[in-house]
Amino acid sequence: MPRMAWFASTFEGLQFWTWASIFSALVVVISSFADWKRTRRHDINAVGFMPWTAITLFAVLASVISAALALKGL
Repeated sequence: MPRMAWFASTFEGLQFWTWASIFSALVVVISSFADWKRTRRHDINAVGFMPWTAITLFAVLASVISAALALKGL
């Protein structure tokens, strides 16, 4: 069975907004962990360059909107 046929038959019932909601929720978890780790760093001068708080905020917003659209059935 080709790879795409397996993918299509396995995840046939899930729509685009469901996958978008799952992916953005995963981004929320990862960015929340990274922000938690950044705030508890040992070297106060090793700040980093990723805006983890903003990434978390926008991922939560995307997750809520895509979950609402998935539940609506759009």
